[in-house]
Amino acid sequence: MLRTVVITLIGIVSVVGAMVASAVEPTKLPVAVPSGFQVKRVASQPLVERPMFAALDPQGGLYVLDSGGANGSDRRENPADVVRYLTDTDGDGVYDKSVIFADKIVFGTGLVCYDKAVFVTSPPSLWKFEDTTGDGIADQRTELVTGFAFNQSCTDDLHGACLGPDGRIYFLPGRFHHKAQVPGGPVIREGVGPWLMRCRPDGREAEIVSGAVGNPVEVAFLPTGDAFIQGTFWAKPSAADGLRDALIHAVPGGEYSVRDRDYSDRVRTGDFLPALVPLTATAPSGLTAYWSDTWGPEYRHNLFTSHFNTGRILRHRLSPQGGTFTSVTEDFVTAAQGDVHFTDVLEDADGSLLVVDTGGWYLACCPASGTSKPEVKGAIYRVSREGAQRVADPYGNAIPWEQATAADLAQRLGDPRFAVRERSILALSKRGDDAIVELTQVLQSRAATPQQRQNAVWALCRMEGPAARKAGRVALSDSAEEVRQSAAHAAALHRDNGALDQLQQLLRDNSLAVRREAAHALGRIGRGEAVPKLLEAIGALSQGTAAASDRFVEHALIFAIISINDAVATRPGLTASGFAERRAALMALDQMALTILASGDIAPLLATSDPVLQQAAIDVLARHPEWTTESIKLIDGWLRERALDETRVQMLIGVVRALRNDKSMRRVLDQHLANQSKLSIPARRALLLAVGRSGVSEVPNSWQEGVSEALQATEPEIRFVALQTAAGLSLKELAGDIHRLAADSSSSAALRLTALRSLAVLQQELSDQEFDYLLLRLSPEVPIQERLTAVDVVAQTQQSDARLRRLVPLVRAASPIELPALLTPFSRGTDTEVGLELVAALTSSTVNPPPEIVEQALQRYGESVQVAARPLLERLKKSTQNQAARLKELETVLECNPGDLERGRELFFSKAQCHLCHAVAGRGGKVGPDLSAIGDIRSRRDLLEAVAFPSATFARGFEPMMVALADGRVLTGLAGRETADELVLVVVQDNKPVEVPLSRDMIEQVQIGRISTMPNGLDHQLQPQELSDLIGYLQQLRKQKPEPDGGK
Repeated sequence: MLRTVVITLIGIVSVVGAMVASAVEPTKLPVAVPSGFQVKRVASQPLVERPMFAALDPQGGLYVLDSGGANGSDRRENPADVVRYLTDTDGDGVYDKSVIFADKIVFGTGLVCYDKAVFVTSPPSLWKFEDTTGDGIADQRTELVTGFAFNQSCTDDLHGACLGPDGRIYFLPGRFHHKAQVPGGPVIREGVGPWLMRCRPDGREAEIVSGAVGNPVEVAFLPTGDAFIQGTFWAKPSAADGLRDALIHAVPGGEYSVRDRDYSDRVRTGDFLPALVPLTATAPSGLTAYWSDTWGPEYRHNLFTSHFNTGRILRHRLSPQGGTFTSVTEDFVTAAQGDVHFTDVLEDADGSLLVVDTGGWYLACCPASGTSKPEVKGAIYRVSREGAQRVADPYGNAIPWEQATAADLAQRLGDPRFAVRERSILALSKRGDDAIVELTQVLQSRAATPQQRQNAVWALCRMEGPAARKAGRVALSDSAEEVRQSAAHAAALHRDNGALDQLQQLLRDNSLAVRREAAHALGRIGRGEAVPKLLEAIGALSQGTAAASDRFVEHALIFAIISINDAVATRPGLTASGFAERRAALMALDQMALTILASGDIAPLLATSDPVLQQAAIDVLARHPEWTTESIKLIDGWLRERALDETRVQMLIGVVRALRNDKSMRRVLDQHLANQSKLSIPARRALLLAVGRSGVSEVPNSWQEGVSEALQATEPEIRFVALQTAAGLSLKELAGDIHRLAADSSSSAALRLTALRSLAVLQQELSDQEFDYLLLRLSPEVPIQERLTAVDVVAQTQQSDARLRRLVPLVRAASPIELPALLTPFSRGTDTEVGLELVAALTSSTVNPPPEIVEQALQRYGESVQVAARPLLERLKKSTQNQAARLKELETVLECNPGDLERGRELFFSKAQCHLCHAVAGRGGKVGPDLSAIGDIRSRRDLLEAVAFPSATFARGFEPMMVALADGRVLTGLAGRETADELVLVVVQDNKPVEVPLSRDMIEQVQIGRISTMPNGLDHQLQPQELSDLIGYLQQLRKQKPEPDGGK
């Protein structure tokens, strides 16, 4: 049941003369376009203030989602966003009238116009706004689909809305937990996004189409129905070159990488589908597909995408390749970083592009800077091509639409103006039987162009009834592949059972894109008799030209078999002659809701000579820990191998963790631990890692004995892993062995320090000799990696007052990266003399730590210490509060000291110690974001802010997290992967990220920290020239781009 709200609003009209709106000369605008193009500002204050997304109506008016400027958590309680309606009353291309169409919108994140209504995504719902009185103000709001998350701090919860050529409204829930449903109706899906969803304009038939990137922002369509989504949080943290975001080709049932999520409730057909265009942290926003011929054929069906962080509009020249596309990507519109933030781009009916700049107000998540600039308002620009032929009456407003016959409308399906074609499609979809007759004639006419025939398909697709379905089937045998593809899309949407035979024939089509859509249609129709044809098509595909793009067709074929859900029809595929058919049948049976796949089916496939099929069998086995016999045989066999790659090591760890309480698995592990000296080093390492991460509640004596033996191994690599395992299993009984390793002067410093850290984790007191050794390793002459391990041990161990006093001189001399950890043990002290000495050391230090860290270190000391610390804390707090002034001061320093890139590079990898956490071109640590392309997404001011005030803003995905456990421990680290059963916390050991899986029942509370793990005060540690050199080096780190050919 849909909920409709009748509302009364006061329309606020702002009229600004055209001369005022266009008074700024193009040369003075903050944006630049390629040679041969021109740009002008067509809307700004007071017509719009903070425009985010825009949509054109059939007459050429522009609806704009205009933000109220809220960054905090009051968006739901005090909704301030509005939808404005802009018009160009004098036809000069510049908007001069603005009316508030709808107000009090809760953080609008997308909108589209269709059939006299405006559809808006506003968490937690997709809304339909209508003006039923004709006064230009929405008086009805209908909640179409609801139950989506509302993340107050960011915008990862719900985006859209967009119109597909099939007449459905598409929208994009993000990577949070949703309970999607029609208001008052059944739940459509409960689970964690992201998804691409769609529904009819009245909210009926709401459904999930595919997965997406973590925070999908908008979807755009080609005339074929191919969908493209862009957004953030695609690449995993381990991705190289600073990759994070992406533009993807979204196909039904497709699943794509999501940076910090591992899903167990998704239907998988193999590996994730690849991204069309991998991106760095550009914060992609709105996008559009260019449908016109106005700029020439080389621009037709290009994509244009907006990017918040970089102030760029990118052009993507698409080329079909197999079942998907390739893209040549280049800058199109650029702007100086900092104050211009593009959030949307859309094509106007005359072939120009409208580009939306939201201004400087938003800083909640995506932005490069933590300093809001609410005074910098947004604007809308128009980009036109010089010399392009003028489009007369681009929206067809001069056409007498009310008097047009169905034949007239059918003729206009080939009109050169895409807005006229769309109006004709909509009008025909409402005409009934006379329109079906005309549309059938178009599909059968040799004189009709492919464009006319394709639009006839889309008009029929938007109509109801068997007559429309029958007429649409004519297009399945059309001579043009784009028409056949659109017809297959329509058959899939309506589950047209009458098209079954034709769709099966299309599985052999010359076009892989047509095969892909035909497979999707067969899957939605759900007839088991299609399964043999689908398996046959997989075999034929495997014997064609090998190409990565065929993965999209393979996915569609396997997904169709899964969707049909006929295990009986699929089982014969397990014994097919071709490896590809067997693999497809196995994967489909594994993923079906109702299946008869059994453990015995896996054994012959594990023994196959085809490595791809064998890996698929292993993957299926790993998802079925209940098949213990086969799983244990597999683990036993792997541990007997001489070499184990890291992928199998991780799978072995996962299987052991799943079967940790199984008696047969325990026996196998016991046998290998007892005979571990006979194993290869890789296998022995994998065995110890699996045991250490198994998560058992009670450790068997045999395991303890096995770990003890490993601690005595001659190979240092095995002793390292044994120390980690002892700590992971809390084997305090082995403390004596670990003490001996820590005292062994013949061992490397790294091994001895690892032993000390294991003792710290086991909550063992360090001897005086061990503490002395720690202090030696904290000397400035010691390599930084060893110093950081030593500091980590100090932070984790209880220290006496005498030992704290010995740490005070180290506090005075500590670098910014070492100081926060060195202060940790002082938070457990109470001795007044120690506290006063600590205050004196911090006062004389050149490092300015966050005041919160100092307050925590001093929290248990008496009144005299608190009084002594006040001047220090006031200075630190004043430094934090005067961020804007300090940044301006640093900018002046940079202006006076031009940076040297080579010296900056040396600083990055030496004195500044940036490389310990950050990588550039594959060199460096992986604790923090990859900076290989940081110059593309951060301005000089943003980089200065990150150096001077690292806690002002956090890179998405690298927010600090504090996890309180039920046993009283508090762990700090970065948020890792999440599943329904556990949270993976990423902690830093030896300056490397280490995953710590925590089951949900272990966790009492999770909090996002306010203090960055990046050291504070590097601007005080570096000389002015050094700071300039470092920032200059970072600014020039950019992603390599292909040479554009100018589209000529």
